[in-house]
Amino acid sequence: MSRNVSGAPTATTKRGKGALVTGAVLLVLGAILTFLGIAVPGGTAKEIANTQLSAPKTAPAEWTTDLAANTTYAVYAEKGTTTVPASDVSVAASDGTALTVKPSDSVEVKGEGGNTYTEVANWTIGTSGKFTIKVSTQGAVVAVAPSIATESKGFGFLAALVGGPLLGLIGIILLVVGGVQRSRT
Repeated sequence: MSRNVSGAPTATTKRGKGALVTGAVLLVLGAILTFLGIAVPGGTAKEIANTQLSAPKTAPAEWTTDLAANTTYAVYAEKGTTTVPASDVSVAASDGTALTVKPSDSVEVKGEGGNTYTEVANWTIGTSGKFTIKVSTQGAVVAVAPSIATESKGFGFLAALVGGPLLGLIGIILLVVGGVQRSRT
């Protein structure tokens, strides 16, 4: 074992650098995930409000339109008009095959003219083609667009909303630990 007897100062290693770098990375990653978890569903809602398949109609209403494959579409009813049950919505392919229409979560979006619409029913298209959408509820103002309720339920959004703040918190803790370690050396 050797000892420094020359009187020259010994080099000290600064501790905590790894914790500081890791903490900073996790903090930034957490902030980005949190932002995406909040902004993407909000952006989707805005996008849906601007991508109606047609202008709102007063029911009973019918649309025949091309729909894209692997997409979930929905009927939206204007808030304050007649309530539309999912059983009053039907969707059929050009060959007459009926699609399964399910009730939606009550997700609200702003539509044309600033009116608020509530998603009432949705269905998923397997293959692209022409489809006929019918709403039989008398007096309801309805529109058709991609489903926001389905989009907002995605695991990625949930993971970002939970994981983002958690990563940010771990990042802050590591920054504090690293800072304390550096100040002690």
